[in-house]
Amino acid sequence: MALSIPGLQGPAGHARSDLAGFNAPDGDTDQDGTNDGAKATAGLGNGGSAADTITLFVDALEKLAGDASSSSSSVRASNGQGGQESPADPMTGLGQNQSDQWCGWASLAAPLDPNNPAWDGHSAADGEVRWKSCPILGPGTAGAPGNLEGRPVVYQFFPNGVIAPPPPPDPAVLAQRAIRQLTVPPPPISVGPDRSKLAVNLWTWLWIDDPGPLTATAAAGGISVTATASLSSVTWSLGEPAATGGPYADGPPVTLTCQGTGTPPPANYDWKAEPPCGHMYSWRSTKERTSGTGTWPITATSNWTVTWQSNTGVTGGTTLSATSNDALEIGEYRTVLVDGPGG
Repeated sequence: MALSIPGLQGPAGHARSDLAGFNAPDGDTDQDGTNDGAKATAGLGNGGSAADTITLFVDALEKLAGDASSSSSSVRASNGQGGQESPADPMTGLGQNQSDQWCGWASLAAPLDPNNPAWDGHSAADGEVRWKSCPILGPGTAGAPGNLEGRPVVYQFFPNGVIAPPPPPDPAVLAQRAIRQLTVPPPPISVGPDRSKLAVNLWTWLWIDDPGPLTATAAAGGISVTATASLSSVTWSLGEPAATGGPYADGPPVTLTCQGTGTPPPANYDWKAEPPCGHMYSWRSTKERTSGTGTWPITATSNWTVTWQSNTGVTGGTTLSATSNDALEIGEYRTVLVDGPGG
């Protein structure tokens, strides 16, 4: 049962009450009934104080609550889940006739005009339009007691009790989750044929171990995405500057990219043959050239090709990488002529 004060009927058949002096300043009222810019105004407009305002507000509520109690011990209210017996909330006599959920969606007491935009192109055969009007309890604010016209009634169409399922997740979003689960290891650097005897003008073999393909899967909402990473190449930074054809000169380090992982030299390798992945140093790693370390700093960056596929047929790809560091001492072999038998 909704209580009303005679002569003060609000819009859409809701009861309203104008409690004198509860004035609301201008402000934006959201659809949920909250007011962003409104502030309570002290005083009654007739010289009264803020305390008088609050006292009047409390007295009015107590009177209305008493009237409601004497008329009925309970009020049938709808919370959007069907009618239920529950005590009326304190705003019942001021135009709010909802359960203790306060701001839930409620069924309309009377059918809504079929031409009302709230139907959103539907009809009563498809579902129903429900309403809510969220209270603001601060006296003097828009939507508070005495200013019901500042508290909007919001309508929304609900299809025959069916809650629309959320849209399926985007496979690309799940792919990112799967890719984050891939752990690309730092490449273990290997050099040869003997890292203790590396020298200029000889091939230095370069390789890393291949851990094999990496896979990870992410799933949600019936969508599944599997990402697979495969090592495709290795980029090397060799530390020394490029050869000048003349005296040594500082410069950016030489880099090269090898497809695949490279290979260690076989037992019967030809020391003059170029390896699948290798570099022929031009400059010794003297302390003067290496800031006192006596070694060229090198890095190996493994490059991984990542492809992903969903159970919906959507596919995609990206790349990943990981880097390791090392340092190589590069010396020099010299030919020494010695006297042999016969001269």
